[in-house]
Order: sequence, then structure tokens, then C-alpha cells
Amino acid sequence: MRSHLNRGWKIGVIVWILVMACNIPMAATPVATEPGGLSPDELAATAVELTLAAMLGGEATDTLAPPPPEVTFTPGATVTATATATNTFTATPCVPITTANSVDVNVRSGPGTVYDIVGGLPSGSSARVYGQNDARTWWYIEFPASSGKYAWVSASVTTGSCIPGNLQYVAAPPTPTASPTTTAIVALLPDLYVSEYAWLPIPPHMGVPFNVRVGVYNQGNAPAGAFIVKWWMTTSAPAAACSWNVPSLVAHGGKILQCSYTPGGWNNAYPSKVIVDSGHNVDESNEANNTASAPLQVAP
Repeated sequence: MRSHLNRGWKIGVIVWILVMACNIPMAATPVATEPGGLSPDELAATAVELTLAAMLGGEATDTLAPPPPEVTFTPGATVTATATATNTFTATPCVPITTANSVDVNVRSGPGTVYDIVGGLPSGSSARVYGQNDARTWWYIEFPASSGKYAWVSASVTTGSCIPGNLQYVAAPPTPTASPTTTAIVALLPDLYVSEYAWLPIPPHMGVPFNVRVGVYNQGNAPAGAFIVKWWMTTSAPAAACSWNVPSLVAHGGKILQCSYTPGGWNNAYPSKVIVDSGHNVDESNEANNTASAPLQVAP
């Protein structure tokens, strides 16, 4: 019974020693140890372990970590601290670009539609921006396809990104000189045609004279020289029934020609006709409108 009490008393003492060892205050500054020695904390832990082993009748096992290697400080020596290298991340610089919107856009030699088209920027493609015009409405882009390696694209049909506020201004090239308008040279020629063809009375009668009226007009832009007008009561006749010599006719001017003719027979529809400039003496702008035809009825 006494051995049990002694054993319990010993265990209580050991617990008290452990509690006291744990409550030992830490020094504000590290305590130097002799070379190869132990710190106070390590000595206290060792003492507790040895005491516990002796009381319990067992052998203590050294579980302490091996002492740190001896460090020798040389007075006046310079201690060099070695810093551990860390990874440094560098941000990728933002490059000013502009991208064509949903349609292909024209690339021009200057900032405006008056300049020549030097190529195109397909929809969705981008070009690097190097400048802008004064109004910030056109971008000055890198464009190898142009002769100067740079060109212009409208900001209204592209979308810029990473455009800095201090982007340089680029002077616009001289405005292209408009090509002189070529004026078509129109030949000044007359154009004769039959403007009127009629007869009275209607119908004329066989053996009775009737009057033939022919109007001639020059609708060209030049006067006509001398020409001949002929009328046939029937195209089967060997010669014209009436003929007129016209000495001249001004541009946009006309003349009324008349003659009287007595038919020697009758027919319900003679194929009559009139020809202006029948001898082709006048060089006209239109030679296809010089003839007029009409059926002529002569009663018995």
C-alpha cells in the first residue's frame, strides 16, 4: 500500500516539475550557449526526463535533437545575407491597334474620302495605329500594301483599342487634285427629215389637179447646204411627180414645199413617198429619217 502511495507522490512531483518547466518565461533576447552545450529550456526538459525515468525505474531515452553546429563569429567580420530570388512578373505593353468592324473597310492615302483608295482592311482584321488626324476621326496605320508603308482608315468603321490619350497627330497629305472633266466633242452636223406630208382635196379625183404639201425641217446643230426634195405619187413610177431644189436650211429651221399634180388614173391606195436630200448631198448626223410614206387614194 505504501509503495503505491510513494509511486503516486512521485508522479505528482513529476507533473508539478513539468508544469513549472512549461511556465518558464522566454527571454527577450536569445540566450547564448557554450559550444556544444544546451540551452536552459533543453536542460530543463532533460532533467525532467531523467527524473521521470529514475522514479519510474526505467531508462531515459535521449529524444533531443542534435545540437546545432558551432557558429564562430569573427570580430569585425561582415555578415552577408543571401536573399532568396523571387519571380518578377512584367506586364505586356499594350499595343495601339484598330480593328475593322462587321464589313470590309477602305484604306486610303489620306484622312478623308477625297483621297485615293490604296487597299482594304477585311472585317475582323487589325492594324497597328501610329497616329491620328487633328479631329481624331481617322487613324494613321501601318499598311505595307501602300507605297509609303502607312495609310489611313476611318475611325467610324473600325474599333480602336489601347489608343493612348497622347497619341501623336499626323499631318494630312495634300488633297488630290481633281482631274479635269473631259468634254465630249459633238460633231456639228445638220439633220434633215420630213416634218409634214399631206394633200388636198381628200380624196383627189382622176384627171383633177390636187395640191401636195411637204414640210422639211433641219433638227441638227449645223446649217444644211443645198439639197433636193422629191415626191412620188407611186413608187412604181419611173420618175418623181414633183421635185424641189432647196438652196440651204438653217439649224433648227424648216421650210414648206408645195406642188400641184393631176393624176391620170385612179387607185384605192397608191404607195406614195417623199425623200429629203434624195441625192445625198448633205452630210447629216442621221441619214435614216429622210423618207416619209403614205397610201394615197385617188377616186375615179
